[in-house]
This record gives sequence, C-alpha cells and structure tokens, in this order.
Amino acid sequence: MRPRGPGEDAFVAGAVALGAAREQVLAAAERELIELAVTIASAIIEREVAIDPALQGTLARAALEAIGDAGNATLRASEQAHDAIVAALGGSHVVADGVHVEIKRDATLQGLGCVLDSDSVRVEGRVTERLRAVLRALLDEHRRDVTEAGE
Repeated sequence: MRPRGPGEDAFVAGAVALGAAREQVLAAAERELIELAVTIASAIIEREVAIDPALQGTLARAALEAIGDAGNATLRASEQAHDAIVAALGGSHVVADGVHVEIKRDATLQGLGCVLDSDSVRVEGRVTERLRAVLRALLDEHRRDVTEAGE
C-alpha cells in the first residue's frame, strides 16, 4: 500500500467531516419533524373536537378507564369541555365502572379535556398534556438513538 499524499489526506478528512455534519443535520431535522408532527396532531384534534364536542366525552371516558377501582373521583373539566362531558356521561354525578364521579367546572383548566383525581391517582385527560407526554417520549427516544449512533 502506498502512503497517501497531502491531497488525499485532506480529501479523507473532508469526507469524514461531511459525514459527521450530515448526521448532525439529520438528527436536528428529525427532532423538528417530531415536534411538527405533534403540533399538527394537536391542531387536528382541536378542530375535530370543535366540530364534534361529544369527543370531550371520549377524553373523559379514557381518563375514567385509567383510574382503576377507586371508590370516588372528581373530574375537573375546562369551561369549554364541561357541558359536553356532562352530556356524554349522563350527568354531573355519575357512577362509571363502580367509581362514583363528580364532574366539576374548573376555570383554571384551559383547552380540551379534563383532569381526574381520586384518592390515590391523578389522570391527565387534557389533549395538550397527553400530546406533551407523547412529544417527551418521542424526543427521549430520539436522543437515545442519536447517542447510540454516536458511540
């Protein structure tokens, strides 16, 4: 094997630098695409709930399913979600899967959905919080992938 000349060394160094830069650009673009996808999902969900407010009941039912066998719970709903949730669940005091649930209007909650509190657990039923959790999970996975690729 013959030794490389100065031009070849520069070419190799440039190729290595270009490969590293490419990986950095792809990693940054992937992160931005993840954030964009979650933003688009949020906009679509908000539009669908605006068209069909009964979907608020679906968010509330999902929160109720997550609390398990608690005896009593309070479901706090945002101003815009309260009436639709009460209508979907059939009243402001209901029994769902053996859990006695009181539904309250909470002006401090913003956006779509609700928060469900029982003695032992809190379930986030707000779309923004659920999507924020999805975003955190996706970005954590992305960071792990980037770190593993760099090792």
